[in-house]
Amino acid sequence: GLSTLMLTRGLIANARDLNRVRRIHSFDLFLAAEMGQYVEDWGDQTGSVFMGYQELLRDYLDLIHISPGALLAMSWTPRPIEIAFVDAAKSWDLHNWMMCNWYPCLRPGSVVVHQDYGHFNEYWIAMEMEFLSEYFERVDQVFGGTVAFRCVRQAPDSVLAQDLSALPLARQLRLLERAAERASASVAEVLKCGMAWCCLKNRERGKAAEVLASVRLG
Repeated sequence: GLSTLMLTRGLIANARDLNRVRRIHSFDLFLAAEMGQYVEDWGDQTGSVFMGYQELLRDYLDLIHISPGALLAMSWTPRPIEIAFVDAAKSWDLHNWMMCNWYPCLRPGSVVVHQDYGHFNEYWIAMEMEFLSEYFERVDQVFGGTVAFRCVRQAPDSVLAQDLSALPLARQLRLLERAAERASASVAEVLKCGMAWCCLKNRERGKAAEVLASVRLG
């Protein structure tokens, strides 16, 4: 809930004349087992962290539309999205759901923040943002691998509907190489690890070993 907390504080500080009620949409399974060591002391007897989330945000709940549950079972009524803070693209299916439901609602000026951009296990995020580089510009990076992008041109639905997991491996790796070329030195090395993981997912162990051999440690 910390990311949501920061968004609520930003919404309150916004000087524009806005309808703030339920303006922020929050999606989560709220299961301690899905969050690992970060919530060891939060889960209740059911294994849910939902009560802890509500307690953290108790002063701001009127600003948040909370949607507990599996994102893939949900839908999104098309409406413009100003800021998309993404920490749920943990699989190709989740990522593709966002591409079909949320990205068509991004307009020039909209901001996308990918918390897991610099993480090898979600290499498809960097791949996708490179694929969409003519529609989004990189505007900021937070230490640890979170990267923010601004929409400069609305991407056509036909582009957003493309499933990059179906691309030839060589094309996937080229997109990741270009992403690494634009990234900071530390994130670039992590993206190389993502390239190796991509190779393993495509049953190319030799290519994965070749990529890993180029990773600079320390």
